[in-house]
Amino acid sequence: MTRLPALASWRRPQRELDESSEAAALEAVVDLHTFAPAALRRLSIAAGAVDVEVRTEELTAAWFGWPVRTFEAALPPGKLGWDWAMFAYHGWLRLSALDRRLTRFVPSGLFYNALVTGVRPADG
Repeated sequence: MTRLPALASWRRPQRELDESSEAAALEAVVDLHTFAPAALRRLSIAAGAVDVEVRTEELTAAWFGWPVRTFEAALPPGKLGWDWAMFAYHGWLRLSALDRRLTRFVPSGLFYNALVTGVRPADG
């Protein structure tokens, strides 16, 4: 978008964009979505945890967040201002609330984040 003439003055220097793209390429290596929630629970129990719970979150909120963060990354910090920040934040809040309702109907494996909690038993 920042290649559009109207937004050209908002564009980050090309060197910064190149560095950001190189860093983003690492996401494919570190941001893995290969664990089903049930498999995470089994893995945690096999590692010795008890009272294991796996909760998933962010489906529509993640769909919203990816393009928002991509656009923000193309601009110098602070360029978008407070109104943009509130748009992004409140959009995420609303969609996160929707996602909490969707957990009753949508398979947990489709959500973006999995939060795993468990307790390490006391030695004894």
